Formats: sequence, structure tokens, C-alpha cells
Amino acid sequence: MERSRALKRRSVFVILWGNIMKTPSVWKAVMLLTGAALAFSAPTTQGEHKFMDATKVRAVASGKTWNTKSIWVGGHSYWNWNSDGSVCMRLFAQNGKCDDTGKWKMSSDLLCFELEWFGEFLGLKSACVGVADQGQGRYLGVDERGWTLFDFTVLK
Repeated sequence: MERSRALKRRSVFVILWGNIMKTPSVWKAVMLLTGAALAFSAPTTQGEHKFMDATKVRAVASGKTWNTKSIWVGGHSYWNWNSDGSVCMRLFAQNGKCDDTGKWKMSSDLLCFELEWFGEFLGLKSACVGVADQGQGRYLGVDERGWTLFDFTVLK
């Protein structure tokens, strides 16, 4: 009897959670809150990484897609850095509709971007990152505060 009640409670939770997640505004809020882990990733210092110059950063960004590890949402996110200066960010899926869009540009050796809504709550709506080559096709994008915002590979 007790097990039956526990299963019913769990089923109700699963149904409610599924319905909540179908609501776009709630989904955005959940993503922003779970994105908090991104803002609190391990800080680094400029001395710990060899950052690439603007030419090399542009070579791994312009017209390319980054596959980022998203420890904060338990999967991957995909960032298309289009050569026209637009950026398309997708959560979990490499193709399809953008979950957020924005603009990007180079500022000295830093890649700077601004998104429409993602990260606004966390102060990450816009940022500039230096890109460090970690070898074996892995890169880090570290912001001016020393926070790692991207741990990525280049897909195309």
C-alpha cells in the first residue's frame, strides 16, 4: 500500500514537471537558473592558459559550430558563430531552431557576443572571451573575470 502511494506521488510529479517544462516562459526561467553553474565554474587566470590571437580565434569561430559541454544542464549546447556576425545558440540539439540568437564580433584578441535573452539573469547576456587551445581539438573560452564560459570542440 505504501509503495503504491509513493508511485502515485512520483507519477503526479512527473506529469506536473512535464507540463511545466512545456511552457516556454517557465522553460526559459529553468534554463536561466540551471545556467547558474556556468557562472560559477572554476576561475582561471591568464597565466594558466595560452590564449590565441585574433586571427586564430576567428579561424575557430567564424562560420564554425562549437559543441560545448553543458555541465549546468547535463548535456551539450551548440553555438553557430556565423561569418555575418550573427550567433545561434541551441540547447541539446545541433540542428533546428535557435534557442537564442545574437551578434558576435572580435575585440582585439577577444570574441565578444551578445544574446537576446539567455544568461541575462546571470549577467551573461553579453561577454567577451579569450580562447585557449587545450590540445587534441579542445578549447576553453575564458571571460575577462577569469571564468570558463565555454569548454568546447569545433564541429565544422
